[in-house]
Amino acid sequence: MGHPLTLSRAGRSGPVVTFTRNRLCALASPKLEVTTASLLDVLLDPKVRVGSSTPKNDPSGDYTWAMFEKAEKLRSGAFNALSGKALKLVGGAGSPPPPKDLSVYTMLMTEDRADVFLTYCTNAILAQREAPGL
Repeated sequence: MGHPLTLSRAGRSGPVVTFTRNRLCALASPKLEVTTASLLDVLLDPKVRVGSSTPKNDPSGDYTWAMFEKAEKLRSGAFNALSGKALKLVGGAGSPPPPKDLSVYTMLMTEDRADVFLTYCTNAILAQREAPGL
């Protein structure tokens, strides 16, 4: 709600109301064994490439960095490790456009550009439909 509230406070929008929600999910390569319980360990593994959206350019990236801050509360040093290694593959100036027949997340994962991609659950569900091994 941060972005809409900022616009409202500046007099640049009307009232702010929640009309939809989305959650972050971890879309993982089939070569990894990931569970809810092991996710933070997997993300912190130096060999695991973590894909994300670009913070400040894409709200999903902002939410991912907020998740990294929450990880810091669970494990000291997690924020620096995760924010330092995260590959900003979506939402930036150099982000690749998706092909016409796949989502960008499916494309990036099937091209092996990341081992885990942190994205909205709706994107992860679509990618799983397009590439069932994810």
